[in-house]
Amino acid sequence: MNRVFEVNNTKFQFSDDTIVNNSFDFSSNKDGFGDNRNIINILNLQGSDKSGSNKGNFQEIFNTTVAKVGSNVQANKLSLDSASSTLDAAEASQSEFAGVNLDEEAAHLLEFQQAYQASARILQTAKEMFQSLIDVV
Repeated sequence: MNRVFEVNNTKFQFSDDTIVNNSFDFSSNKDGFGDNRNIINILNLQGSDKSGSNKGNFQEIFNTTVAKVGSNVQANKLSLDSASSTLDAAEASQSEFAGVNLDEEAAHLLEFQQAYQASARILQTAKEMFQSLIDVV
């Protein structure tokens, strides 16, 4: 059951049944505690030009600041991409000038390592054969 009450030109609607001896007090907030005046003042400041004539209201100044920060961030991202490309080109140029390719050098190192291991095995086999000959004689 819905009950509607009107106090000081404000309507209140209660959707649950009332309990016997329930009471509600409605009065105005004379001292301003707990009302919404602060948020109303903030909202009024949002649209007013308090910083000087034709400088814009808070919302316009905030939007301008956000746009400037966004454009600076985008410009810095583009500068970073450009610097990265320049670095890559400089490293490629240095490698070309020096004539050193790290992949090729790593492949050569593996070849030399395998050749060294093969030579060591040949020497080991020769040592074992020489030792066998000495043991026979």
